[in-house]
Amino acid sequence: MSSYHKILPCFTSLLLAISLSACQQSPNQAMDVPTVATASTIASTSTAASTTASVAASSPAPTLKANVSQQFIGASLVQQRLKQALPEIAYTTDNLPMVAQQVNQVSWSPTGAIELKAMPASAVVASQAASTASASATQSTPGFQSTIDYAALKQSANDNPSSVADKDTLPSKQVFIKPDELLVFKTQALLNWHGHSVGALTGIMNKNTIKAMQIFQQKHNLPVTTTMDEATWSALTSNETLNKQPIFINYQLTRDDLVITKAPKDMQYKSAREAVAEKFHMSQKLVSRLNPTTPLKAGNVITVYNPYQPNMTEVTKVVSDKKKNILYAYSANGELVASYPTTVGSNYTPSPSGSLKVKNRVLNPTYNTDFSSKEKWLPPGPNNPVGRAWIGLSKRGYGIHGSPEPELISAQKSHGCVRLTNWDALSLYGTIADGADVVFE
Repeated sequence: MSSYHKILPCFTSLLLAISLSACQQSPNQAMDVPTVATASTIASTSTAASTTASVAASSPAPTLKANVSQQFIGASLVQQRLKQALPEIAYTTDNLPMVAQQVNQVSWSPTGAIELKAMPASAVVASQAASTASASATQSTPGFQSTIDYAALKQSANDNPSSVADKDTLPSKQVFIKPDELLVFKTQALLNWHGHSVGALTGIMNKNTIKAMQIFQQKHNLPVTTTMDEATWSALTSNETLNKQPIFINYQLTRDDLVITKAPKDMQYKSAREAVAEKFHMSQKLVSRLNPTTPLKAGNVITVYNPYQPNMTEVTKVVSDKKKNILYAYSANGELVASYPTTVGSNYTPSPSGSLKVKNRVLNPTYNTDFSSKEKWLPPGPNNPVGRAWIGLSKRGYGIHGSPEPELISAQKSHGCVRLTNWDALSLYGTIADGADVVFE
């Protein structure tokens, strides 16, 4: 018997295999447009859950270690499942590249300008001098206007290398990040840390980011927009603990981070870049942009996104909005505690309608669509068609699960299941309650 058959008892494996049969990859020809979540969706509650939920005695929150993300040290089932699913990540902020420091320090201002709290004096002087050349001015996305002319700033540094203290004082050509991107990175990070996933971190104000921002705005009774404004920024940064977290960090790679394979039936990562990108919830392109000259090898220190902490409140109800490609997650008292971008079924292979229940959960599931042959079983792994986690539903063949292509979430169609990024599926695996309500709208 091969090793992946040993993960589950035979009966559980058979149940899972039957349950997974409806989930396969299918491209989506049309991209959906970000839309506003309705107030009724955001405010919906589970009356039964709220009336029967027990209120636990309050106790002091455990103290987290500094410079460690994804820490789960509580004794609850949610904490223990999250600890099983998501690895602790120890990091440092020492000797961060200048670009990473700028992202960590950037702030939005009411005038629509980007403020950098700690730019080197030489860079400020160069920027002020260069910004007078209008021909070199960079264009900005509406809502993210910049007062810093980075294109001219780079040219000034190239023309006068002696004004630059070291190679990291200004972004190099390979790692140059536009000023608009600085703020988008921070916006994406803060939305993630508030529980509203943007999918893979890109630095682009894409549809998944806009949807997450609109959900955040709706939850906090703010004007719903497609660009940043003062009210939204104030709400995003009101939590001092979140606001102080570094967006970009330095991390030393280990051999365990780089388990890759070229075997046709193996479901591991196909490249080191893919492995790093998924561990740190980033696009593969961003991994390369931040580390243009550092080989992705064990022992090397690289710059990556800080995933910090996911939602850790138990989820007793989720609502899948099939038109907007969003999964809303609610606690027992009806509070919206998390949201995730999704891929759902097409007209040809639609997702269910109505209400179902969570029936089982499996970490690192196997996969098969042909039960007549064990040779067609696919082993567990991040590139398994259902990814790293499976949450089975009460309708046979349907579930909520991960994806081998996290950057395509909301840009595909599934065969009826609800597909999330692998890290969002692992987070929900840890928090969703047995028997939780799953509503399709």
